[in-house]
This record gives sequence, structure tokens and C-alpha cells, in this order.
Amino acid sequence: MARAVVISVLFHVAHVLAYFISAGAPAMSAGPVACAAWAVFGSYAFASLVMFLFGDRGLIAERSSARPGIKRVDVALASAAHLLTWPGALLVAGLDARFGWTAGSSLALRGIGFGVFLSGLSFATWAMLVNRFFSTFVRIQTERGHAVVSHGPYSLVRHPGYAGTIAMGLSIPFALSSIPALIPGVLGAIVYVIRTAVEDDTLQRELPGYQAYASRVRFRLFPAVWECRPRRQVMDLARAKTFCALHFGHRRVSHGR
Repeated sequence: MARAVVISVLFHVAHVLAYFISAGAPAMSAGPVACAAWAVFGSYAFASLVMFLFGDRGLIAERSSARPGIKRVDVALASAAHLLTWPGALLVAGLDARFGWTAGSSLALRGIGFGVFLSGLSFATWAMLVNRFFSTFVRIQTERGHAVVSHGPYSLVRHPGYAGTIAMGLSIPFALSSIPALIPGVLGAIVYVIRTAVEDDTLQRELPGYQAYASRVRFRLFPAVWECRPRRQVMDLARAKTFCALHFGHRRVSHGR
């Protein structure tokens, strides 16, 4: 538990420093954008506190150390997505606050951005609270009795944690009044979409019961946006096409003779 707390604190401090060092010391206490930044950091820290107070203790330990069975490709995707969505976007937003790349600052736009950020943060936190297998990197947690979670936000989409994180990453530039920060934010969202596809494929291949769950909950990230057929159905269709091509193809050749 202590290790998890230390890691979480270091992450939060790194995010704060990424923004305020790039923005300059005066930005730490002055202006509406600085207030918005503190609101973003404060709400994110509060969500972490909620997780430590009410989250599964086994999951907290799982997320705070490397475990066997982690997929290397997922480590690479997760690292790239996080660096783009958080330090990357915050560094650009901070430099924007210092050099004034984004002209004007709309209170309404900051409010909408912060509202979307809170919604995404709440959705992702909800997913972590109901899913005791919400590991940092995808792996089948056999020693913890890994099973499919289908209640709460998982009854709506298959990857609510990523859905909430994408919403957070795309809303931070608006909350901090920085249009250029959308560049790393959008790139991070793209990487999260790729990571979702890779993880979903892994779970369908390796986690018992996930294919049946995928047949009930059709959407990966957002309802009515990204529907994906379960892997078994896709593979059966592919096998059927191959069988027909080989079987009937040979039959046509024999008739031709």
C-alpha cells in the first residue's frame, strides 16, 4: 500500500511540475487558467484518494508493481499514451500559457472542458472501483481468479476506463485554454484506441467468458460508435469463407474437367 501511495504522489507531482514549470512560476498563483489547472490536478488527486480508500486492496497492489505475464506491446502503448495525454499535453499547455499561443480565454469553454474532464474522470474511476482486475498493463491474472466483469460501466461499454481517459485527454486542452495541447491529446487518444483493440483481442483469446460478454456488450469505447463482433464469430466466418473457397473451388475445377 505504501509503495502504491508513493508512486501515485510522484505521478501527481510530475504532472503539476510539467505544467507549471513550462508555464513559469507566476502562473502558479495568478489568473483563471491557473485556477483551472489546479482544479484539474485537485480533482485527479481526489479520484486517486477515493481509489485508495474504497478500491480493492489486491488491485492496488497489482497496479503498483510489475507482474508476470505482462504484454510488452501493451507496456509500450500504455507508456506512449500516458506520456502524450498527460505530460505531453500539460507541457504544451504550460508553454501556451507562457507565450500566449492561444489568443483569448473563454470561461464557458474552460467550464465545458472541465465538465467533460470530470465526467471522464468519474467514469474511469467508477470502472476501477467495480473491476478488481483493472491492472496497469493487460495480463490474465490467473493467481487472482481473473474473471469477466460485466456490471457497472462494463454493462455499457467493454473498456470504460479507456473511454474515460480519452475524454479526459481531449478535454484538458479546453479546460486549460490551449488549442495546441490538442495535438498530443489527440495523438494520445489514437494510441488509446489502438491499445483498446490490442487488449480486447487478448482478452477474447485468453480470458474465459470474455467472448460471451463481448457478444452481449457490442461496443468497445462509446455506445453506437465502435461496435466489434466477438473474435469467435469473426474467426468462424473466416473459416467458413476459406472452406467454401477450397471446397467449391475444387469442385468447379473437377466439373470443368
